Amino acid sequence: MYKAIRYFTDLKDGSYPYHPGDEFPREGLQVSDERIEDLLTGNNRRGIPVIEKVEETKPDEKEAVAEVETKAADKPVQKADESAAKPKRGRKKKNAD
Repeated sequence: MYKAIRYFTDLKDGSYPYHPGDEFPREGLQVSDERIEDLLTGNNRRGIPVIEKVEETKPDEKEAVAEVETKAADKPVQKADESAAKPKRGRKKKNAD
């Protein structure tokens, strides 16, 4: 499976638009290995790669990743104490001992 990494229109598919993150090729479209290679490399009209290979995961792995991402998103973000981050001005005092 591949995904778009830059916006482009597929001139071999009636200028079908692909946005970053879109799956390539779209559902129901068969694409030659040569065409995929052209889009993976700069061997296309734009001269830059516009898609990248995505490692396919098993359905169980996808669910586990989604669950971890959901749990991480539910945790509140803690901000550092801003007063502790500011350096104090002035000279250090010596102990009176």
